[in-house]
Amino acid sequence: MPEKANIKIAPPRLRSDHGFLPGGGIMEILKGGSIKLLLSLALLLPLTGLSSASFAQESACVWEDLDCRIAAATTVIKTNPKDPSAWFDRGNAYFGKGDYIPALADFTEAIALNPKLTDAWLMRGRTLSNQGKQDAAIKDLNKALALNPSSAFILYWRGSCYWSKHDCNSAVRDYTKAIALDPKYDSPYFMRGDCYQKQKDYILALKDYSEAIELNPTLYGFRVRRADLYELMGYTEAAATERKKAEKFRKP
Repeated sequence: MPEKANIKIAPPRLRSDHGFLPGGGIMEILKGGSIKLLLSLALLLPLTGLSSASFAQESACVWEDLDCRIAAATTVIKTNPKDPSAWFDRGNAYFGKGDYIPALADFTEAIALNPKLTDAWLMRGRTLSNQGKQDAAIKDLNKALALNPSSAFILYWRGSCYWSKHDCNSAVRDYTKAIALDPKYDSPYFMRGDCYQKQKDYILALKDYSEAIELNPTLYGFRVRRADLYELMGYTEAAATERKKAEKFRKP
């Protein structure tokens, strides 16, 4: 097995109309104020200690070089096909490229080799979610939660599956649990706020958006969303002020 390489890990570069959600999710504020989760661009830092870059060869792959990571993991799989971490790493790289069919196959193989691999259940669930298969995704995320019930991250992603199903009651439940486990995790506040807004509970929505901004004040998408809510509530001056603040954080 190749020696582990020192890998430089960096988040993906984002366009100006996107905000980065912890754990690799990306949201887009659409015209009309709705939100689209762009999970296909997400790159996961594993939860269970697996190094997602463990199988880079001597010429170290940087985190963003997905093709290099795929090639490195494939080399390991050829010599040691029973290594679940190699299958997981390659699946993770395919996921980052948006190649969900091979990603799903690799995560499934990792699970077959090690059914207790929390990350593989999580990432297969996220892959299924990106394919629009929310019910199947929730089943996998349930498996991940059974293995790691105290993970705010997994709860957040299961909540996002419910959000995609327009089941805000279930989404709010999961976001609230995630917040209880990790009060400094900004994304569950933001997405719970979106659910409250859909339910026309604007006061709670504003409270959650504001909490998300307090935790992450430089995120353009969070501020745009609060500005949209201010307009919806009739606070036009506050909305204009918020949009000016948001522009300071718009990325080129």
